[in-house]
Amino acid sequence: MSDDLLSLDFYMSLKNDGVSAQDALNIAIDRGLGELLLIRMLRGVYELSFADATNLVRQV
Repeated sequence: MSDDLLSLDFYMSLKNDGVSAQDALNIAIDRGLGELLLIRMLRGVYELSFADATNLVRQV
């Protein structure tokens, strides 16, 4: 796994471009992030609670 998968900068730029949390989640899944990193990205970038981020990830 490359270091850029662990960086939130990419996802922050998506958010700044108006990408929704759901769409960013789909992109992150396509890039190979596991469940914990998906939750970390949603919490760190989209400021979701742990429960909301977990629910969103588990809906996919």
